[in-house]
Amino acid sequence: MTIPLKDNIPDKKIYKQLLRICLWLIFIFASAKGEGLLAGASAVNFLNPRPSFSRHSLFLHSNQGQDNWRLQLFHGQSFQTLGNDEEEEEMREFHGLGLEIRVMGGWNYFAGGDFHRGTRGLFDERADIVLTRGYKREFQNISSCRSGLGFGAEAIYHLRPRLGIGVRVSFSHPAHPSELKFYEVQALPYLLWSDIDLKILSFMAGFYYMVPAHRRLWLFFSGGPELHLVNYQYALNFTTPTSHEEISQKADGRGLGARGSAGLELHLNPRVALFFEIHGRLAKISNFQGKEATYHLEGYSPSTSEANGFLYYSEAGKYPGLAIFSEDAAQGKGVKRAVFDFSGMGLHTGLIFRF
Repeated sequence: MTIPLKDNIPDKKIYKQLLRICLWLIFIFASAKGEGLLAGASAVNFLNPRPSFSRHSLFLHSNQGQDNWRLQLFHGQSFQTLGNDEEEEEMREFHGLGLEIRVMGGWNYFAGGDFHRGTRGLFDERADIVLTRGYKREFQNISSCRSGLGFGAEAIYHLRPRLGIGVRVSFSHPAHPSELKFYEVQALPYLLWSDIDLKILSFMAGFYYMVPAHRRLWLFFSGGPELHLVNYQYALNFTTPTSHEEISQKADGRGLGARGSAGLELHLNPRVALFFEIHGRLAKISNFQGKEATYHLEGYSPSTSEANGFLYYSEAGKYPGLAIFSEDAAQGKGVKRAVFDFSGMGLHTGLIFRF
């Protein structure tokens, strides 16, 4: 019986395997000389576009005194080389400019100080008039000047993979209206309304330190001095059947403080990460200067007044309050310059972009 010729011909796969072994030997020899790393790997990939294995690892040693090389072929389509960096630092170890940009947003909480007590006192004093005159309350909403939205951005330059210096710019905008609706005759409601509006621009310069918790998760800590620029605006409008009152205050102040932060980074890839942050602040700002205007109508007798000077806090009466006086007019009134207490904490989240 004649055996078909094709059965005597070795399978083409055997030739491919033999050729691959030769190329591996050439590749090892070239790598030992410090050459041919890319060429050898590319040739193997070309000859085996659809390998039956899922992953091959080859460890080579350089005769030039370099660290061990690790070559990995994934499905015969790609490879990567890693040096002697720790594996958990792989996601953060990015060899670019060493620059990191962070954008964030969240919520800030703060003590408020004289600003919280004074503006609340101005509202409560007039709300007490509503009750003592026998008006009936229809609706009431009193807000506290102790929290608000915050946004910011940071630029960090890495001196080392775990240590950096940077600057931060942040903006906070607490705005808290309070409202009381009341009536003598239900069809004719009257209104007590007030609004405090704060705009706080902050600049920080500080140090940043990162600690690996996992290959993709890093802890970070930062801190430094911070400068705050604060714009304060307050408005009150109070109308009853027999009177009308308006108060408008505008003042600006600045002061130094300190900020410390701690957070968690989740690295999505070597260039982009998601982070969560909690920070604490110490800052008390005083010497606000500005202008106050008042309008009062009792019956048919209107009166207006204006004052320029510092913003003062008073507890002389039943309720605390805020008012702007000149330095001469403030003497003998038992008042002190108002202090805005921005000390508190914040919760922020955002994105990290690395260059």
